[in-house]
Amino acid sequence: MNYTFEGNYKSKRNINLGGVKSHADKKSLMAKAQEERRARERDRLRLQSAQNIQAFYRGRRVARQCRQGFQQQLDVLLPQLKVALAVTYPSTRDAAHAIAPLIIQCLRHLLLLSHATESASQSIGTLCSLLDAYPAWLAWLFIDGKRDDTMWQVALLTERLLLPNATHDALKLVNHVVQPTSYPDRHTYLTIVAHLITKGNLFACLGLYARLYPHDHATPLQIATSLITHLYPPLENIDPMPKAAPHGFDPTPVP
Repeated sequence: MNYTFEGNYKSKRNINLGGVKSHADKKSLMAKAQEERRARERDRLRLQSAQNIQAFYRGRRVARQCRQGFQQQLDVLLPQLKVALAVTYPSTRDAAHAIAPLIIQCLRHLLLLSHATESASQSIGTLCSLLDAYPAWLAWLFIDGKRDDTMWQVALLTERLLLPNATHDALKLVNHVVQPTSYPDRHTYLTIVAHLITKGNLFACLGLYARLYPHDHATPLQIATSLITHLYPPLENIDPMPKAAPHGFDPTPVP
């Protein structure tokens, strides 16, 4: 009570300027904090999921555009290869220098299109029909001396494109691949054939072809006979394929 000499004996009213205090207990505060934390986690997961979906869609769209570009370039290369094969050259080396770059470019484009089954299958059939009439095409690839790169290109062509294609024209090119006369030396032949047998499921693909086309056993028998004949002696030393595939698969068409 405040006493003054003015005769005012009543107490003054106390005013709390801090506002009304909340009486929420500790449990309700913790529950609210947990719910807010769960809401933030849901928002984070929702945002991350949206970003993943967008990235996947953009990747598929870019991949489709790249495949379309590679297919358009391949559609230009194959007619060029057909014209180059029809030309008469003064020597084998001249033919190799003119034709081998086009074959290599076609192989690179086909390997890039190996997952686009429909377009790749049609282009593989066209390439097989072009090269089947020229058994020397494989020897032309080795004339420039880039042995490791060419070995990988031939191995990948056979493993990823020709054997899974399981057509008569593709199998005829496989028959070219397993002939030792197509290579500059026996070591190269053994390395590629050993890779196809151990990594490319060569015999399994031959058996599948024989079951799919029981009326056409001539080509699988030729391949099996060539392997049995030329792989003797079986215990000679065979080096594995080079450790890395050739770098710089440049899809730019050869002018």
